[in-house]
Amino acid sequence: MSVGVGIAPSKTLVKLANRAAKKIPKCDGVCALDTPKKWQWMQRRTAVFIISIPSEISL
Repeated sequence: MSVGVGIAPSKTLVKLANRAAKKIPKCDGVCALDTPKKWQWMQRRTAVFIISIPSEISL
């Protein structure tokens, strides 16, 4: 079981940081995305698709 720690200012970035902590060897189990420079570093290494799901669906 791999364990990783992700630290970031938003929930979405935390999930990305946590995944990076587990998958990218350079992170060594801990990934802090606390600056725009680090966000750009992560963006170059991952493909992220963000899908917006409305909170209410009208029928």
